Amino acid sequence: MTNDRKDVYSRVTDRIIADLERGVRTWMKPWSAENTAGRICRPLRHNGIPYQGMNVLLLWGEAVEKGYTAPIWLTYKQAQELGGNVRKGEKSALVVYANKLTRTETGDQGEEIEKQIPFMKAYAVFNVQQVEGLPAHYYGQPENPLPLSERLEQVESFVANTGADIRHGGNSAFYAPSKDLVQMPPFEAFKDKESYYATLLHELSHWTSHKSRLDRSFNAKRFGDHGYAREELVAELGAAFLSADLGITPEVREDHAAYLDHWLQEDELGKSKADVYRKRYENFRSGLSIKKKFIDLSAGDELKGVTFAFVCVDNGDARAEIFSLLISMEIPFIDVGMGLDKKHGAINGMMRMVYYSTETADELQKKGLSPLSENPNNIYKTNIQIGELNALNACLAVVKFKQIRGFYHEESAIIQALFEIADMKIVTDGVSDGD
Repeated sequence: MTNDRKDVYSRVTDRIIADLERGVRTWMKPWSAENTAGRICRPLRHNGIPYQGMNVLLLWGEAVEKGYTAPIWLTYKQAQELGGNVRKGEKSALVVYANKLTRTETGDQGEEIEKQIPFMKAYAVFNVQQVEGLPAHYYGQPENPLPLSERLEQVESFVANTGADIRHGGNSAFYAPSKDLVQMPPFEAFKDKESYYATLLHELSHWTSHKSRLDRSFNAKRFGDHGYAREELVAELGAAFLSADLGITPEVREDHAAYLDHWLQEDELGKSKADVYRKRYENFRSGLSIKKKFIDLSAGDELKGVTFAFVCVDNGDARAEIFSLLISMEIPFIDVGMGLDKKHGAINGMMRMVYYSTETADELQKKGLSPLSENPNNIYKTNIQIGELNALNACLAVVKFKQIRGFYHEESAIIQALFEIADMKIVTDGVSDGD
């Protein structure tokens, strides 16, 4: 059904997609910004440790968009611990934390098997220019870069320490996987020394793909195909990050403009949730029919043949239209949702699961078990770290559905289950059909 709440992946990809659709490469933004002062570097945490991966792109983009010249970012709590205060009305920037959980399971033969489960969560940070009262060194002016000659010495040292086989000749720069070597045009073919090393850093990023290093292939079969475009994206990002670390300007590879469409089509990048979930579930379910459609009173034809529905929306007005349509078509359904607020600074509230059978739907709707209008005080939409609550809600709905179908035993016809966060209790209402 409808649900316009964006998950972490959507929020991250939307920022990148917006740039790509305009023909802008997010990772090149810092070097094209008119307000850049001093040395360009990767964004830094409050303790001076550089951000990595996707967070570099997110914070570079945020800094350019908002005009921040300071590279340091910190959370609201970190600002307070340092004696600072985020100015009223300031908007936070998104960063993500990705990792893997290791879980031990028992195999078919009783053996222990360790499985790694990837996860990603988001949190909010502020630039130091949005914060008042921090120690003075956080507001220091960006350092002027070292003279170019000294920076290039650092690049030369970095390149030498990689141990890569770098050869010169011809008029093209490329990495040859079969020979594991980087081929560069003669030094004098470049407009300056900085351009030479910027191009070399790009090719060295390709060099990391060798089987003896990161073993990265993307199943590229020929020049310009999907896998080839993915590898070029990796090299562009790698070169941009290295350039920031080493203090030089990366080369804008205009010949890569043709890859923008490829990058927009990458896996789940830019695709709707309906398309994403279809791809995921097709791996272990057949006969799926997943559609992206805004369900309102005009969507009757879309629901012809539907025998049961699950409703999960975060908009009360939309829920009212969906309920009216399902009830008019005599389609039984389960509605899930939650109402959240803050108590003593912590999230409080409850979740609900309500079963609307064809016999009881009208009566239950009149009882107001599910909100059919917007609640401006519900903070559900503004909190993203509640995935476990969404999962529990979904589990309650599926268990109830399986009871209805006779898979699970049921002592009485439960129509409603409420989970209260504060005391971890599930309260049920056992009113049976027809009561």
